[in-house]
This record gives sequence, structure tokens and C-alpha cells, in this order.
Amino acid sequence: MEVMQVLHMNKGAGETSYATNSTVQSNIISTAKPVTEEAILDIFNNVLPESVGIADLGCSSGPNTLLVVSEILDVIYAKWQQLGRPCSPEFRVYLNDLIGNDFNNVFGSLPAFYNKLKEEKGSEFGPCFISGVPGSFYGRVFPSKSLHFVHSSSSLHWLSQVPPGLESKDGRGSWNKGKIYISKTSPDCVLEAYSSQFQKDWSVFLKSRAEEIVGGGRMVLSFMGRRSTDPRSKESCYQWELLARALMSMVSEGLIEEKKVDSFDAPYYAPSPEEVKFGIYKEGSFILDRLEMFEIDWDGGDGDNYDATPTSSTLSNGARVAKTIRVVVESMLASHFGGDVMDGLFQRAWRETEVMQTLHMNAGSGETSYAKNSSVQSNIISTAKPVTEEAILDIFNNVLPESVGIADLGCSSGPNALLVVSEILDVIYAKWQQLGRPCSPEFRVYLNDLIGNDFNNVFGSLPAFYNRLKEEKGSEFGPCFISGVPGSFYGRVFPSKSLHFVHSSSSLHWLSQVPPGLESKDGRGSWNKGKIYISKTSPDCVLEAYSSQFQKDWSVFLKSRAEEIVGGGRMVLSFMGRRSTDPRSKESCYQWELIARALMSMVSEGLIEEKKVDSFDAPYYAPSPEEVKFGIYKEGSFILDRLEMFEIDWDGGDGDNYDATPTSSTLSNGARVAKTIRAVVESMLASHFGGDVMDGLFQRYGEMVGDHLAKTRAKYINLVISLVRKV
Repeated sequence: MEVMQVLHMNKGAGETSYATNSTVQSNIISTAKPVTEEAILDIFNNVLPESVGIADLGCSSGPNTLLVVSEILDVIYAKWQQLGRPCSPEFRVYLNDLIGNDFNNVFGSLPAFYNKLKEEKGSEFGPCFISGVPGSFYGRVFPSKSLHFVHSSSSLHWLSQVPPGLESKDGRGSWNKGKIYISKTSPDCVLEAYSSQFQKDWSVFLKSRAEEIVGGGRMVLSFMGRRSTDPRSKESCYQWELLARALMSMVSEGLIEEKKVDSFDAPYYAPSPEEVKFGIYKEGSFILDRLEMFEIDWDGGDGDNYDATPTSSTLSNGARVAKTIRVVVESMLASHFGGDVMDGLFQRAWRETEVMQTLHMNAGSGETSYAKNSSVQSNIISTAKPVTEEAILDIFNNVLPESVGIADLGCSSGPNALLVVSEILDVIYAKWQQLGRPCSPEFRVYLNDLIGNDFNNVFGSLPAFYNRLKEEKGSEFGPCFISGVPGSFYGRVFPSKSLHFVHSSSSLHWLSQVPPGLESKDGRGSWNKGKIYISKTSPDCVLEAYSSQFQKDWSVFLKSRAEEIVGGGRMVLSFMGRRSTDPRSKESCYQWELIARALMSMVSEGLIEEKKVDSFDAPYYAPSPEEVKFGIYKEGSFILDRLEMFEIDWDGGDGDNYDATPTSSTLSNGARVAKTIRAVVESMLASHFGGDVMDGLFQRYGEMVGDHLAKTRAKYINLVISLVRKV
């Protein structure tokens, strides 16, 4: 069993999600809070550094994820006020978990968290940059000496793998037959296998953190353990015993094969204090300051009114325990035994019938997903590749720093998300070899997009990416630390002077908001009636509103990046634009014109209200080269090195075999364009017009595009600019 692939808490916010069933974990965090506070105050006794690195390992999702971060920032805020420092440090907060974690859920709660932070602590506190870092903490996940404080709760009892040696070598099968973890009947060899795996993992964990934490930095770790020196003790393994019994009862009824139970072993270990101390002493990088034990009820309650009588109340407690355990272990059990037996399993384990409804969507890989409909964006990346390569080589002309910061803004998901990163690393790898440097730099790669982006999809592809990187470039190249950074790039998203190279493709034509001023003030309604973007009939006030919003956003973007990029650092940005000085030109707005026509055809049939169309305006703008240059000159932080324009066919093809005859082929092109556009704009349109009209809308749109392509060769105009941060 690949633990990294199958171990994750139940996603989302439903009845069986971790987010709604994590009171036990919340109680553990609260109980350990005094230890956390003491450790932070010891680090920052008399001084606060300019930039503070904080990591939460095994962050999971739901309300607990940002609870720890909030508490840590509260302590530092109080210390900052006490010290009377004029400037607050900036905070780099890294949320780490395995790639299967529901980072989408975590990132969705960030806007409210940032707002709360600003309201409670004021604009002078921070800034605070929160990013998600997928990967196993049994190995390096952060840059060297980048952290001051590390926290982990309810995670380190999970092993990196199922311990080897649980199968007998004489062909007799499992040494732990009929069990799924250590039990009172387990032979010594099973105990030794688990204990050995824990010590190995514990050593790797400590060694990895020793390279990532500054001298004097702290860790506070809380995890399941046991008081007894005997791993067979009931306190550390009885919950697994109950699960094993439930599984074996299903074996007796023919619902599960017995060999399935015998071949499953939990990658879990609850160590004793002696084992923990021994590992710390043996590894040698840390001083043990405190080790405490405390008890938490299985059901997450405080236990003050506990009653062992089997009443409806205690049965309710059993149901609550079942939910708490299910959200943690279901992903592993379902991958081994099958999801169809999960309801029956947990009903048996805790004698309570529960109606469990789970919905797991295979995010980002369906027929209408961006991952399957992004050939246009892929072609844009490929066409801009020479400009990207030139910019990188100019940065690292004669030297490579020890740590290289790279950001991809608007990374999205699917195959394109890591395509740019791969190409950037290829160029730096060639330069490293050319310079003959003995040591490769470490790479800090930040993937940024809005909080609604499917980061889960991106993170799921990282193991294969890391493996390919190692195979192609060898173990001497790197290390490479990739993290997801949710938030709008129309504002700060990275620490000061942390980046050497910034890339963005197919993103900057999206505005931060729908331009104000599109509604008339005299009560006449929209100035852009029957349209959803600029069109050839749009009045001047609509053009002015869009152009003004672009210039405002463009200025904020440049100013934000200027604070984050080192002097001499580079940006290569490619986005939709136009050659003409007139925003009404067909080349920059006709795709929106066709969507508007499709919507109005549905209005004529009574499928959509006309006022719905009149009240929708796309937050999009395709600028001219002159507008782009003006914004760069006015903001003043960057030198424009190159500005180029190129064409991309609407359907993402190369256009070499273009045929204007209205055949099934061109109609197929129309359908392909419709899919490409749908993958990008559907979320906006569905939230306004309703998801039930999307199929009909894009079918009409595809037909209209097909007719258009039968008459002409439609192309997007793409701008590629290369900028240098002034020293």
C-alpha cells in the first residue's frame, strides 16, 4: 500500500468529512496550547526577526487547519506589542500534508482568515503569506534554515509505510492473521517490525527538520502514544481491534475475503515516551525540552459526565466515535477493501446504524475539465518558451544563487500546471552544468492561483514529477520544494525579495473585478445591454470603464511583484491582447460576442431572463501593446526588455491544414473551441445563469463558432513581455 497515495482525511464539508468530525483533534490542539505558547516565547524572547517561518505539518483540512496558525500569530502579536517594535515581521506560513489532502478546502477559508487577521490585529501586523506544501514530512519539504517554529498535531503516529516483515518468509502468510494492527495476540516479530519502522521514520523526520529549522528554532509535536512499554496494551491498539473484529464478521458472512484482512496492516504506531526519547537522543540535532502525556476521550468529549450504561446516549457516543475514526481511516480501508463495504463496516464496529452519504468528485479530469481542454494555453506556453529561456539565462548569466525562487502565477491545473516549471528547471540545469558548479541550488517553486483553483489535481501529479526530475537530472540536482499559494496576484502573495523569476501565462487578461461604471446612474440599466463584454456597438463609457480597470490592476500587479522580486530578477508574462488601438476590434472581443448571441437566443426561447444577460459583464480585458507599455512606464519598477505578439488559433491547432469549407471537421473545430472556452468560463456563467443551462448554452455556442470558422480563420492575439526588476 502506497501510504502517500491513500492516506488522507475525508474531504469536503459533508456528514462524513474530517472538517465536521474532528473534535478529538481540536481538543488535542487546545490541550497542547500552553506548550506551544511557551515554545514560541522562548524563540522570540527579546527579538523578532524581519521574516518568521512557521510550518504546520499534517495540517489536514477543516476548522483545525488554521486554528493553530491563528494561535501562533496571537502569541507573536502579543510579543510584538510587548517589545514595542515599530515594524511587525512578515510571516511565511507553510501548511504541509500528503498530496491527497483536501487543500482546496483549506485555501477556500483563507480570505475570511486574512480578513479576521486584519480586523483583529490591524494593517500594521504582517504581512502574512500562507502556502500549501504537499509531500511527506518523512523527508525534506522546506528550504534550508527557513523555519523558526514547526508544529504538528495528530500526525506523527502515521508511519511512512506499512512495516516490512509482517509476512512470513516460509509461505505461511501473515504473522498477524485476522488482525490489521498490533493486538494482544500479535507475536513479537510484529511488535519489532512496527517499533523498527517508527524509529526509522522518527530519525528521518528529525534529521529533515534539523536542516530546515534555524539554530534555536523550536518544534512542538503532539501525537498518539501510550504509557505502557508494551505495544500490545489496550490503550494504544483497541480501536484497531474493533475494526478487525468488524472486518472478520463480514468475512464470516462472505462479504469480504479473509485474505483481504490478512493482507492489510495499518501504517500506524503509538510509541512510548521511552521510544520517543531514544530517537531524539540517537539523532542528536534537538534538545528535548518537555514531554507530557494527556488523555482525550474517544468521542472528543470532556468525559466529565461519562456513563458506561449502554443507553441511547452512549450509543450516540459510539456513532460519534465511528464518524471520527471513519473520516481518518476510510481512504485507506476503501482502497483495500472497496468503498462499497464501508457503511456496513462502520455500522458493525460501533453497533450504530448510520446513513452515510459520501460524494467524491474526480476533480479536474472530466470531459469538460480544464485538464482535458487546455491545448490553446499549452500552445501559448510553447510559443513563449524562447522568451522564457532568454530571460532565465540573463538572470543567471555567470552565477547561480544557493536558493532560487520561482513563481508561476495563474498556474491552474492539469498538464500545463507543471509544464512551465519543468521547462524552467531544464534551462537552469543546463546552465548549472555549463558553469561547472559543484552544488546545484535549491529551488523554491510557488504555484499561485485563486482559491477556487483545483490545487488537489496539481498536487496529485507531484510524485510523478519529482520522480521524473530525479531520473532526468540525477540526485545532485535540487532539492526542489513545490508549494501552492492561493490568492489573487493583484496584491502581495509572496515574501519580500524572495523571487528570482516570475512566470504567468493566460492569466493577466482576467481583471480583479467587473469594472464599475457599466450601469447608468439615471436608472436606465446597463450601458452594454444584450452584451457581456465590449462589442462593436458598446458606447465609449464601457470602453473607458474596462481600460481604467485594466490600468488599475496592472499597476497593482507590477507594484506587488516589485516588492517580491530581487533586483535584476525577471518576469515573463503572456496574456490575451490586441494589435488594434480600438478595444472594439473583432480580434479581441468576438469570442464574447458569440457567447452573448448564444445567451440571447436562449432569452428569445424563454430559457433565460433578458435582465440576467444585461446584468452580467465579464471581468476580462485584452489590452493593446501601448496600454501595457504605458502601465510599465507609469509604475516605474521594471524595465521592458521585450514585447512580442503572436497568433493562436481558437481551436488550439497549428492552423497549417486550415480549411474554410463548412465540413464536419470545421463543425468539430467549433465544438472543440466550445469545450476550451467552457473549461475556463463556466464557473462564472453557471453562478450567474445557473448550471442547468450550461449544456444548452455551450452547444449553441459551439454551433455558432463552427459557422464562424467555416467562413474565416479566427485567431487570438497573445502578448508576451519580458520585464527586468530595476536594481
